[in-house]
Amino acid sequence: MVLAHTPVLLAECLKALAPQAGGLYLDATVGFGGHSRALLEVAETTVIALDQDPLALQLSLENLAQFGSRVQGVRVN
Repeated sequence: MVLAHTPVLLAECLKALAPQAGGLYLDATVGFGGHSRALLEVAETTVIALDQDPLALQLSLENLAQFGSRVQGVRVN
C-alpha cells in the first residue's frame, strides 16, 4: 500500500543535502518515507530509515520497497 503524503520542506532538504551517487543518508524520523524517497530518486543513494513507531516504519518500508537493498529500516527511539 502506498500512502499519499507530502513531505515538508522537501526542496530545501534536497538542496541542503545535495544527494550524491554512493551516498549514505540517515532518515531519523522516516514516517511514511517521503524524504527518503526523494533521496533515493534523485541519486543512486542508500538510506537507513529510522522510526520509533513500528507501524510507520513498516509502512515506509512498503512504500520504499521498489528501491530494494538501498533502503534499510531500523526501529529505534
